Amino acid sequence: MYLSVYVGDLTTPGYPAYENATRVDETNVPNIPSLPLSWANAKLLFEEELGGIPEGTKLNGRVGSRKVRMVNDVDAKVTPIWNTMAAIPGHIKDEVVLLGCHRDAWVMGAVDPTSGTVSLHEVVRGLGALYKRGWKPLRTIVIASWDAEEYGLIGSTEWGEDFADWIQEHVVSYVNVDVSVSGSRWETVASPSLAHLIQRSAQDVRHPTDAQQTLWDAHFDVGPYEGPMDAEFARMWGTKTSNEPRIGPLGSGSDYTVFLQRLGVASSDQGFGGTPTDAPYHYHSIYDSQMWQEVYADPGFYKHVAVAQHLGLLTLRLTDSIILPLNTTQYALELDSYVDTVIESTYREEILPDLFPLRRTIAKLQDASFKLDEEKVSAEKAFLKALKKISRAPDSRIVRRIIQWIKEHFYLLTSDPTFEPSRAEPWISILLLFDFQSMRPA
Repeated sequence: MYLSVYVGDLTTPGYPAYENATRVDETNVPNIPSLPLSWANAKLLFEEELGGIPEGTKLNGRVGSRKVRMVNDVDAKVTPIWNTMAAIPGHIKDEVVLLGCHRDAWVMGAVDPTSGTVSLHEVVRGLGALYKRGWKPLRTIVIASWDAEEYGLIGSTEWGEDFADWIQEHVVSYVNVDVSVSGSRWETVASPSLAHLIQRSAQDVRHPTDAQQTLWDAHFDVGPYEGPMDAEFARMWGTKTSNEPRIGPLGSGSDYTVFLQRLGVASSDQGFGGTPTDAPYHYHSIYDSQMWQEVYADPGFYKHVAVAQHLGLLTLRLTDSIILPLNTTQYALELDSYVDTVIESTYREEILPDLFPLRRTIAKLQDASFKLDEEKVSAEKAFLKALKKISRAPDSRIVRRIIQWIKEHFYLLTSDPTFEPSRAEPWISILLLFDFQSMRPA
């Protein structure tokens, strides 16, 4: 299917695929069949039809003299799928941080998606430990194990189509993980509004194998298998990589697609990917095995742990920050660079439309975002000042009234008639007892 057109169930484009849904003919399907060959079959074709292996691998338009009969059996049927989901209710019920990873695989799936599922399970285990100690998140957390990501991103897309209005109104961010570890270099892609938060969190997580470095430094890591490299490939790799670590933009290919591209929710994805000196990762094949993961990709599972730690820290900062840590200014500034990319990618500039109105609109958005930044700083200062006054109030009745006001305005209502300041929810107690600046997420 063409992910650039739409994703999800091909027979229910734009609406959820319930059992009794009205289905249409599949149109978003490629017309040219594609079938992988074993090397034994490919070698025979090269030798008998294309002049040998070196000559046959050249893309010169040459074809053999005989036809080859290929059979591609596609089992097209409607079958049930299940998304498994859990929630930790927060004090603020109408703001939700969503985490997710798919659990289905093409074949073995030790890397895709089991490595991501393992890291996500560690995050769940950590959140559970906090919950047992009395912690309750400020915002609600929803965790999803998506079904039927392979192929077509069906599980997440159908859920997104089913609850589109609710997601757009309540979900403040989607944190995705798919392939947690398939190589040595940590890579992340995200909405620009999350870039600073991701970088800051990565700088607070220890490097998986070097205690003197951070996860952010793993942007430069390479694999252990050095040797001669094809010159053209080396040039392409050098062009692709950068001397500066960066958080790239999201495209498609994993479960964040419906949330970002269709519903406009700030999203992220991350994992350790391959470099030219890593063991080749046999994507979507029978060789994506536990043995390959344990021997070549992540002996000791240290990278899995690092990804889990970063996912957990990212989740906590999105969940428990008083002011939601979305950087709209970074987003507005990156829009300019996207326009630059359009211009640089055009082989003749005269075929482009007039981009000045777009540039002018982006500039207005940047100005508005700068003003929003000032308002956020001012609001936080005022909030901290008010909290300090609360902590010095001599009359417990005043403290009780202020706490009630905070609960009402942050939608933290309680039906407990015996509520006392000393038994306030953990985050309120901390705010009352300590200077907020000393404990808020960095």
